[in-house]
Amino acid sequence: MESVARGVLWNAEMQDDIIEASRLIDESLVRSVGNMTIKEFSLDGYHQQQLARVAIAKSDTFVSRSMLLGKIMDDSDVDIAIAFTDDGKVSIRKKNDVENSFNCSEIAQEFREGGGHEGAAGGFLNTRPQDSGDDTAVDEIVSALESYFAKKKTAT
Repeated sequence: MESVARGVLWNAEMQDDIIEASRLIDESLVRSVGNMTIKEFSLDGYHQQQLARVAIAKSDTFVSRSMLLGKIMDDSDVDIAIAFTDDGKVSIRKKNDVENSFNCSEIAQEFREGGGHEGAAGGFLNTRPQDSGDDTAVDEIVSALESYFAKKKTAT
């Protein structure tokens, strides 16, 4: 505040803080992508034996989940990417292509307070990964996906 009062809107210390924050975000993205899980879900009877490939990654709370999911979509051969945080927030994105008929809003409805749009949605886990662990979060996400894909199979 003192700098602003003197008319200084940007200084070397602020620049160093931005550089450090960028470094931490980049490290977090690499860690999240490196530790992500890819699951395949069979859609027998739906588009002739189609497999849905889904990436599930943990995101640090200080990282934009949209940024993480975009990176996963750009760098991985998946149809859907899901990120979760320690406090139980879930974000869902799908690859934007004509062949992909998945609906993120319908997937999000499998989660607490879930909703959104066809291409991007979110919700909350029933458990908090910081309390119950990341494996429990992944299991809950996989269970939600199994429920979504089972409903999709019966709809065809």
